[in-house]
Amino acid sequence: MSVCLNCNKPVAPSGVCQLCRVPYQRTWLVARYDSLVGKIIKACKFQNNRAAADLLGNLLHEIMPELPKETVVVPIPTIAPHVRVRGYDQTYLIARRLAKEQDIQLQRLLVRKNNTVQLGASHAQRDIQASKAFEVRQSINPNKIYLLVDDVVTTGATIKHAALALQSAGAVDIWVAALAKQSLN
Repeated sequence: MSVCLNCNKPVAPSGVCQLCRVPYQRTWLVARYDSLVGKIIKACKFQNNRAAADLLGNLLHEIMPELPKETVVVPIPTIAPHVRVRGYDQTYLIARRLAKEQDIQLQRLLVRKNNTVQLGASHAQRDIQASKAFEVRQSINPNKIYLLVDDVVTTGATIKHAALALQSAGAVDIWVAALAKQSLN
């Protein structure tokens, strides 16, 4: 799927819009949220189907090229209350599967500084919430590529601010892989 994760307009093969100023250089997106992929994500998140995470990680692997060995997969961390309810962080499980399939490193570099919920928030609210959500508590190697992995992208605020946190910590090359794009409405 070739749309900007930020503005939904068609994009070049890199997946990054020429009009939007985003802190990442490449993106991959599997499908729209209202597709079968969205149903699998819902099963993983809301029906306690942990096995769906492996399927989703495999889907990401299938649409991506072989990544350079210096790539580090970084899952967008799920808020703690959701992890407690589910018993797992689905984005971490998806990212772990992708890293295994690509034979590259996985690191939980990002931590959540708060537990704000994006569901039901406006575009502006999501951006404000995401701007305060992440920090990097480990050292960053500027010679590595950091691949952010998220399950669902709506406005792009979460991935933008996660990428900015990595960038502030010293990351130079930041890429993004997401399973589904959902509209805000």
